[in-house]
Amino acid sequence: MKVIGADACCDKLVLCCLESPPVNPREEFLDMEFIEVSTDTIGLQKLLKLKPDVMILEPTGMHYIKFWLHHLNKNDIEVRLVHNSRLPQHRAEILDIPDKDDEADAYSLAIYYWMYQDNPKRWVSLRDPVVQEMRELVLKLGHNARIETAIINRLHQVLRHEFPEMADATTDAPLFWGWAGGIRKSKRYDLMLEASKGLGVSEATRFDAMTLSHYLTEDKRLERELQKLYLGDERFEPYRSVFKNFGFGLDCASKILSQIFPIEDYLGPDRKPIVKISRGRYSKKPTKKYISLRRFKKALGDAPVREWSGKKRKSAKAGSQLCRTALFLWFRSRIEFSRSNSALKSDRGKRYRLEFQAEVKKKRPRNKVRTEIRHKVVKELFYELVNAITQL
Repeated sequence: MKVIGADACCDKLVLCCLESPPVNPREEFLDMEFIEVSTDTIGLQKLLKLKPDVMILEPTGMHYIKFWLHHLNKNDIEVRLVHNSRLPQHRAEILDIPDKDDEADAYSLAIYYWMYQDNPKRWVSLRDPVVQEMRELVLKLGHNARIETAIINRLHQVLRHEFPEMADATTDAPLFWGWAGGIRKSKRYDLMLEASKGLGVSEATRFDAMTLSHYLTEDKRLERELQKLYLGDERFEPYRSVFKNFGFGLDCASKILSQIFPIEDYLGPDRKPIVKISRGRYSKKPTKKYISLRRFKKALGDAPVREWSGKKRKSAKAGSQLCRTALFLWFRSRIEFSRSNSALKSDRGKRYRLEFQAEVKKKRPRNKVRTEIRHKVVKELFYELVNAITQL
């Protein structure tokens, strides 16, 4: 069997071929030959001539390896991914050197396969192609939103003196930005500008407005594609039903789905949540440990990691920042602001809202109350998804 460890750079792969596990990794590394292949058609042909059985990659910078993943799958070559948090320690243990370079990474990845090929927990699961496409659309929309925010903040400033009547226009006014950018016509805005005492819309402002208008148009296209994927796959039906009960919109639901699908990955062989009973560290009594729930919460960024040392008791955020932010925005818009048009009117929404308001009246910090309720939301979400899936 030919195993190739590959360290991905922006324009190439550094390859290390191993047909058997090394006896003395440190010594053999010094004499190992490495191959570089460029990220293009010639490089791909060179890689395929090596006829690998398994390729081992690190998913740091998915754009760097997307080209390779596509063509390796197309050529029926098995691909394994190693989480980037595991590689530094593994490299230090195998090679006994602190240095990081492309050759050391490629060599360490190849050895990693021989050591852990039969341990599924040591590998990163490849996302379902549809889910991966949804995730990329969500990330693209988030990227566009950051650019749009910077542009519109600049436009708000200059419109204060150029066209003060429209200085507070938001992204919900695509006709105005299209008109300001010279893409669309509007007699209404022509007349408003003519009657305005502003200094007039400058060429720089028109360019920024045109750019913003193009981004808004692109957002609509991306949202249509995302909705088509989300609504068009029958496998997502039980997920959509549960998400609807929680009042998740398309953006929030897509982010969560792309992180936790399929829910069966968190369950045991009997399709039930994994619960282990072990001796409590402090109580010394039999204690239930909800393994599946913990994994699910961590995947959604809702399970902090302990950093305890001596008397210090600290914790750090872990898991998906994307999902943690999505849940925060959902809570703010649908639960916390009870008078907004988007407030969740269901019994669930009212329950969360009453609990939040009651705790805030006790002068408790709002962020802490939000976090506590989010923990409950994620827990309820997990068990409702499990029930929806296991009933199929």
